[in-house]
Amino acid sequence: MPARVDLLVFEWAPRLPGGGSGLGLVESTLPADQRQVWAERLERRVSVPSGGAGPSTCYLRYGDQAALLHRSPVRDVHNRWASSTQVLIGPPSVITMRRAVALRPDRAPQRLDQPADGYPRSWADASDTGADLDRQARPHRGEATVLVAELSRARPHGWAVRAGDIDPRALLWTVAACLGDMEFSTRETEITDPELPTLVFVNGPPARSSVGTARHWVDLGTATDLPARDLAIAADLVETHTGRRGGTSSRTRDVGTAKVTGPAPAPAAFPLHLLMLAAWWAAVAILLTVLSAGS
Repeated sequence: MPARVDLLVFEWAPRLPGGGSGLGLVESTLPADQRQVWAERLERRVSVPSGGAGPSTCYLRYGDQAALLHRSPVRDVHNRWASSTQVLIGPPSVITMRRAVALRPDRAPQRLDQPADGYPRSWADASDTGADLDRQARPHRGEATVLVAELSRARPHGWAVRAGDIDPRALLWTVAACLGDMEFSTRETEITDPELPTLVFVNGPPARSSVGTARHWVDLGTATDLPARDLAIAADLVETHTGRRGGTSSRTRDVGTAKVTGPAPAPAAFPLHLLMLAAWWAAVAILLTVLSAGS
């Protein structure tokens, strides 16, 4: 039986269904008794991050449900910047990290007027294909390797990543392939909120209000200080999961500003049946030697 997927829409409104005005839930395919629950869960994530940020996507998990947010800056009735956010809610087996990464921030999906059976076609149409994302990710495998190495270390408060001119989705596509599903946001400005996703991307240095955060800071534009062993393990993961493993000699991989050299592949094992044949001939030779000595 197809899994049910619902849509919520948050926008600025002079009169919200629950009273008052401002940014709030204006449309939903959820049953009435669940709308307020989800509105409260998502209220701190539905705004476009401050600081003139553009459209972004955000992937969250709540127990046995996943939420995929598409956040767009729009003008309100007073010509002020506001947010228009669509949120898709459903089981994580349907709303996966890979689907969340594939959704294009610059392309708002068509809205649903009723629950969908499975992942909505309109959201798939607003997404890049796997082949497109493979091509986008390929030039940034070095930076992705550093990020995979960072994410493989225990950081209880999560990570804030500055990726420079690299589209965060190009890195997240590789992360998803190597490490599995993980909460993320492709754009944030302040990173002190403990309810932010595990992995968030920022355009510049942490905002002044973020100085005291315990979140681990990663700048992919500078040399990494991670141990070479961690980078080598991450490089093998990336090579394995992006389908580009190969080479019969020592492999040197670019990892941001560092190079990591991995061991050459082990030689193929000598065939067992040849070993047995050699052992049999050796035994025959010994027996013949003994017989000839006795005669």
